[in-house]
Amino acid sequence: MSKGYAIAIEVERNGPIAIARFASPERGNALGPADLGRIADLINDLAATEGVGVIFLTGKDGIFSAGAALDVLADSPADELAAIVADQTGRLAAAIAGSPIAIVAVVDGAAAGSGAGIALLADIMVMSSSARLLFPFARLGLVPDTGINRSLIAAVGAARARALLMTGGSLSAEQCLSLGLAETVVPADGLADAVQKLAIKLAGVPRGTHGTIRALLASSEAEAGLIAEAQAQAERMRDPITQAALTSALALLRGS
Repeated sequence: MSKGYAIAIEVERNGPIAIARFASPERGNALGPADLGRIADLINDLAATEGVGVIFLTGKDGIFSAGAALDVLADSPADELAAIVADQTGRLAAAIAGSPIAIVAVVDGAAAGSGAGIALLADIMVMSSSARLLFPFARLGLVPDTGINRSLIAAVGAARARALLMTGGSLSAEQCLSLGLAETVVPADGLADAVQKLAIKLAGVPRGTHGTIRALLASSEAEAGLIAEAQAQAERMRDPITQAALTSALALLRGS
């Protein structure tokens, strides 16, 4: 991949159901610098489309998303990348917060880094039994972004969130279910059926109701938290030690 890399996204419509599928499995459905903004624009477009009652975000070939493309992070100027991250994260959060219809993350396989962040930003998360949320930021000298700090604290409490994020830990699908992060967990071969049943429930709700419920439940501190995350991430990306860690991680990946 290069600086111009962008994840492929396939869009499918089935009546009131819209599915946006990350479709670069040969790259682990990794995200390029502008991809959070592209996903935000897609959500805005689908949410404004007449007849669409629910949006599903998922990944192709048994992986949700490996998170940011490490070669792009390693090769991009730190200041330029930091500005992009701050802008893109805010746009994605605003698109989900402003959607009049429900946004559902369907996670099969790994959702790592910002991939986990996207899943946690969604209104509802459905997971296969083999799915996992991974938070490798600290090992790369980075801090969690895409709202992960707030969503994890709300689910597991500050102490466990610190341990997960500081150690670069992960959560299995069953752990996500017990913590209330996932709505349901099913075997991978039952995922399509579970999604269809949920889609029928959500798509039949009068338009705008989901958006109003989301707004009522939202914390007034959410936007401030996202801004703080983006600013902290920008500082980490400028740090020479972080840049060296990214370069080292990329070298390991290329050698594997």
